[in-house]
Amino acid sequence: GRIVMYTTPDSGETLTEALRITNAGEISSPTQCKFHVYQDTDNASNVTGDGTLHTMVWDTTIFDVGGNIGTGAFTAPVAGKYYFAAMVSTIGNLTSHNAYQFRLVSSNLLVEWRSDAGSILEDNTIVRPSFYIVLNMDAGDTAHVDYNVHGGTQVIDLQHAINSNYFMGGLLV
Repeated sequence: GRIVMYTTPDSGETLTEALRITNAGEISSPTQCKFHVYQDTDNASNVTGDGTLHTMVWDTTIFDVGGNIGTGAFTAPVAGKYYFAAMVSTIGNLTSHNAYQFRLVSSNLLVEWRSDAGSILEDNTIVRPSFYIVLNMDAGDTAHVDYNVHGGTQVIDLQHAINSNYFMGGLLV
């Protein structure tokens, strides 16, 4: 057996499945807020390297249940705990580049990953920082990803592909 809960729009009578619990206790909610976007076009050249902060632009959507992600920022539709994961892949890094900053910027919190370990070993190295985090958000709060590199000139490009630059997340509870 299973339990299935349906809802209707405020002004309609069409039933939409909102929650399903299987006899094994598995719970699914097909309308629960979730998204996965990435940068697919090669439109991000010379974005950083001299400390310039670059806000990521996501031009391809794999899925966006609830319509809460734009080209740059996610907006929480309801209060709750949200998971986020992202990766940024940079190319053209030079040995002079000595500090990397990868950030998730939300309405209530700035989460920052830094690497100040010194110069990279050789020119044209690919750097791919990533993160996974759970944040408490209020309805209407936003979150976006930005990135910068210090210590050299503004020559760093973003690699563009589904597995190179991505941002994903959704409502947990």
